[in-house]
Amino acid sequence: MFDLFKKLDISWPKKLDPSIDLHQFTRTVRIIPLPHAATNALYHFYLGQYPLEILCYEPEPLELLKLQIEGKRILTFNPHFEDWPYQKYGERDPLSFWLHDLIHADHFFSDPQNRQGQIGFYRLIHEILSHKILDTILLNNEFNKSFSYLMSDMNAHPLHLIKTLRAYLKVHSELDSEYLWEAIIALPSMKNHPKIQIALKQVNKELFTHNDAVILTNYFNRSFDLDHHHLLFS
Repeated sequence: MFDLFKKLDISWPKKLDPSIDLHQFTRTVRIIPLPHAATNALYHFYLGQYPLEILCYEPEPLELLKLQIEGKRILTFNPHFEDWPYQKYGERDPLSFWLHDLIHADHFFSDPQNRQGQIGFYRLIHEILSHKILDTILLNNEFNKSFSYLMSDMNAHPLHLIKTLRAYLKVHSELDSEYLWEAIIALPSMKNHPKIQIALKQVNKELFTHNDAVILTNYFNRSFDLDHHHLLFS
């Protein structure tokens, strides 16, 4: 690291041991303009511990959903640096978009149990789409926008994700929200799991208990066998 700083003509911090290695450096030095989550993700990506798929384009929400189900996140990187001053991803410049991708990667990978729970939720989303339960409400642009964000770019605890899904249905389709929720509860993966179905019925209601939260968390954290995984993408 000391030699690298010298090559780049960057001042070496006075109190830092010149023999420090990369691992010690990233745990000791904080680069103030970079969020910790982004730095952490970049470091673990460098070590091969965060499986990031490098794409030279911004993927569609469904493509990102499938990558997350495979246990991956993305880093959107255009190798043609001469385009960077003029390129935009929505309203973001390339640097802020890299940081955005890295922060989401850290939210996805940093807690292995929470990561498994997120994957379980995203598999449920894929099953919902496969059974076309939301086809009509997805014609609503506002719901489509919110749902796309939920399935591709909201890396959070699975309980927060399922509560958000039900809230979106209520906000954008109050008349049909109960009918749509019942259709989700009746999906094939829910059959033979009455406790899970009961817990889902209580989501965002006063009757929702700590026990319901534990049941749903365990449900999303469960391991899927390979046959079920293949069925999702058949």
